[in-house]
Amino acid sequence: MTHAIIQVLEHVVDLANDVYAFDVGPISEFQFTKYQDDEAGGYDWHKDGHVVPERNPSYMQRKLSIVLCLNDYGVNYKGGELLIKTENKGEVGEYKLSSGDVVLFPSFYEHKVNPLKEGTRYSIVSWVKGPKWR
Repeated sequence: MTHAIIQVLEHVVDLANDVYAFDVGPISEFQFTKYQDDEAGGYDWHKDGHVVPERNPSYMQRKLSIVLCLNDYGVNYKGGELLIKTENKGEVGEYKLSSGDVVLFPSFYEHKVNPLKEGTRYSIVSWVKGPKWR
């Protein structure tokens, strides 16, 4: 199962690299996330991209963020929408994710997960790194 997930995500990264023309390497880290309604689980506005220290030129920074949902919106959980601020005049995209849905976006986009209202939301998040922006 893990191998299949990695293959799918690597394919998505290849497609995104064609679109964004980012200089990125392979997926290097995964994080399993679990949001529950009894914890008022959510994640406030943030960016995944980090500033590259000038004194460390070999530093690889996060360039693409990936969210892979593992269960179904409206069936297994309510709330927990993924919100992403776009570059288009501060518009916010809202994603109600279901099992198998993948969202990939530049790591410098602000995003958040709304608190859950009911149930449990499971996902795998990952980041694709690359050298300093040019």
